[in-house]
Amino acid sequence: MKILKILALVAILITSSMAKKEALIIGVSDYYNSDLNGIETDIYNMETLLRRWGFHVTKLTNSESLRIIDKLREYQTLSPNDTFVFYFSGHGFHIPDRNGDESDGQDETLVLSNSQRDFLFLDDTLFGYLNKIKAKKLIVLDSCHSGTAFKEFNNEVQPKTLPEGAKYEILQTKAFRRRESNLNSGKYIVLSASQDNELSLATPNGSLFTNALVSNIKSGGDKRTILDLKLEVEDSIRRYCTATGRTMQHPNFVVSSPDLRNISLSEFLKDNSSNSSSSKPKLTIKANRYCSEGQLLNFNINIEGVEGYLTIFSIEKGEPFIMTQTSKPVSGILRFQDDFNINPPIECYKACKNCQREESSVYVILSPKKLTLREIKSKALILNSKNVRIRSFRHRSSGEFEPIMAKATFIIE
Repeated sequence: MKILKILALVAILITSSMAKKEALIIGVSDYYNSDLNGIETDIYNMETLLRRWGFHVTKLTNSESLRIIDKLREYQTLSPNDTFVFYFSGHGFHIPDRNGDESDGQDETLVLSNSQRDFLFLDDTLFGYLNKIKAKKLIVLDSCHSGTAFKEFNNEVQPKTLPEGAKYEILQTKAFRRRESNLNSGKYIVLSASQDNELSLATPNGSLFTNALVSNIKSGGDKRTILDLKLEVEDSIRRYCTATGRTMQHPNFVVSSPDLRNISLSEFLKDNSSNSSSSKPKLTIKANRYCSEGQLLNFNINIEGVEGYLTIFSIEKGEPFIMTQTSKPVSGILRFQDDFNINPPIECYKACKNCQREESSVYVILSPKKLTLREIKSKALILNSKNVRIRSFRHRSSGEFEPIMAKATFIIE
């Protein structure tokens, strides 16, 4: 009995020591006063990015946004070893300051809505809930009076603020009697779309700041310092404003300590728990094993503990058929077809004639360098009817991992 109790305690300690990566993303497009276009694109882009980084993502859209307080309370159980991301895309607004903490006499707000009424969520209230979350935090706000950014659009551009004379209510909360005017809990980075007195823009193709931020991150901005990322986003804004004749708008990046300006976003979001540094790289595939003929092939790839190049292929008549390869290192959760821009898309089909079903396998290799077809064909693989085994391709230098592989077998009906 004592042994069982000890084992149970060890299991609890191991589980509790594993760092968590949680994200809450909120997008509101359906307002009472003024609808916004492109918010769905913002949510999709941010969810895709965060899942690649290994985050568990919770989404609140439109009327669900009014559950913000309950959700923020749930994250108060996170520890300083955990990481929390808060993202908002929607209208922003400001109202006269109620407690004298704002130098400009205005309280900035997020605007939530159930389409029948619009509700203002005060920055003071948001700070109060965020300060109760002990995890290190990345806060991204894409709303008016917090920013704008660049992307070339030919569609209608909207300011992300409520129109003059709009009707609204203050979202009430009893959780914090004294208003908290600063974010001051733990390590944090706040990426705001603009200064408090500026507007941010939305289009049917997504909000400008979110598109600029995601675009720069995808091109390697998350590997450069926070300061460099800010300069890159500002440069995107400058090019957009110059091309369209718009007034210059300035994103605002704030860090909890000066040293955070000189680290990368990837480094900040990295799992620093004691057990993560010794964990081995993992590559897994999650998929529905059954696929109807003509149905698009779909599955998720999960990369943990390392970044690397992916090669995804199948075998046709003993030859590797490469479906796609990444041009740069990736990690986190990736969705086939969606995240790899497979064009034309790949569908399931039966090579056999007049058979009810057929089995076919997909292989995924994660390697420290991009593999060539010649390497895959002549050096990388030993093929037989049961498995695929990989020989080493690593350079003769330290710090690189052995290539690893995952396999998924589909039954095509």
